[in-house]
Amino acid sequence: GFHRLGFEQATRAYAPAARQLIRQAGKSIHIMLYQARFYEEHPDSITNRILDDLADAARRGVDVRILVDTGSWQPEKNDYNLAFVERLTTAGVQVWEDDPEEVSHQKVLLVDDEVTLIGSLNWTHYSVSQNNEVAVIVYSRPLNEWFRGYYSERLKKARPYSNVEGSTRGTPRG
Repeated sequence: GFHRLGFEQATRAYAPAARQLIRQAGKSIHIMLYQARFYEEHPDSITNRILDDLADAARRGVDVRILVDTGSWQPEKNDYNLAFVERLTTAGVQVWEDDPEEVSHQKVLLVDDEVTLIGSLNWTHYSVSQNNEVAVIVYSRPLNEWFRGYYSERLKKARPYSNVEGSTRGTPRG
């Protein structure tokens, strides 16, 4: 069975569920993002709290890696994305910029070897607080393994950004 939520409840349940998964991670967190935003003017926003949870996970020894889209489609999002991930570099989070010639629209959170959170949500105020979005958490080693393979394939075309050997910013820790 599964727990059913009303449609509005389901959208609003995404951020608390993602935060819980991040806080419970014991080994690794791998993320593929299309768009994320830190809100300087709203320090208590939910996406800022997700960022803090990721930094805390890295500080406690969890291997946190983010692959972020910085392609030429909707280039205004690139500044937001890089400002979001730049805040994670001091915690040792490894960041890659996906191939700029491709649009990487996936939104996937992989936790340890079993948990996969897949959804339509960007990590922005409107996606997690106002839009109608969908997401599912799947507890499955085979699915997680498949997405880790996909993640590895995306990294082959990506540019190291921070805390990765050959990165353009931050201190390589690879």
